[in-house]
Amino acid sequence: MKAFFITILAVLMAGCQSSAPSHSESTAGPLTYSGGDGLSLEQAAVISGARDNMQGIKAEYAWLRGHYSGFKLTRQSIRGENGRLFDQLDIVTSDGRPLSIFFDITSFYGKGLGL
Repeated sequence: MKAFFITILAVLMAGCQSSAPSHSESTAGPLTYSGGDGLSLEQAAVISGARDNMQGIKAEYAWLRGHYSGFKLTRQSIRGENGRLFDQLDIVTSDGRPLSIFFDITSFYGKGLGL
């Protein structure tokens, strides 16, 4: 089952790495970002307004491009903690620094996948 979720996530990531969320996409509301700087679970960036996994993942990459232009993704994984779900994206910044960035994905995880 875990392999299935990882495969689905990989397919979604492959389809969204090159495009930011478009304001012309139909959404339940505007995408907004809150929370912290994403450098820890406690300071996770929170994406609100994503209608499904695809839009939420696109929003993650848009946030990353806005904060770490030229980053390279090295790994992505999902974690659960205290009843919340987090997407951990391990990146290397354009100046070569490795970082782990955390997004709280509780509001959209599993939507649009029939989970």
